Amino acid sequence: MASRVIAKTAVFSVCLGKGKEFVKVNRGGESVMAILVNAKDEVYFVKKTSPSSRKTYLTLPGGMIERGEAPTLALKREVFEEVGLTVSRAKYLTTLEILPGYLVGKTHLYHCAVNRSPTKVIDEKEISGIVAVNLAAAFGKVKEGEITDSRTVAALLFFHNFPLYS
Repeated sequence: MASRVIAKTAVFSVCLGKGKEFVKVNRGGESVMAILVNAKDEVYFVKKTSPSSRKTYLTLPGGMIERGEAPTLALKREVFEEVGLTVSRAKYLTTLEILPGYLVGKTHLYHCAVNRSPTKVIDEKEISGIVAVNLAAAFGKVKEGEITDSRTVAALLFFHNFPLYS
């Protein structure tokens, strides 16, 4: 008996084969994430809605690196699509691994200083708004469950604990 897909997302499928359910990864890959900081030391977050849970959550701007695309070019493309800003300078911070050993997925984290506010959301299917929050308030949002995306939480902790200009 061949397996059949009983549920599918962009990243994985739940399949049924020989009477057993199993998960198949459709797409691992690499992504980028930006910590966009303005002159008031506020960090810009985007409001995204999960297609599976329909829950809206705050995350840092970013997304998947397309085949053959350099991480810095993906960063510039994603930041423009999600917050309408052009990245002129980006500082690489670190690479976060998502479920190492189980899922091939890495997120390259960058810091970008911005000198103006985002103008508009370009990708309105995915993003419903942009929010500026100072770093202390962002940690409050983590504590209160308003920011739950693990990559965003790890990025904030990394950025807070390893200052760029010390």
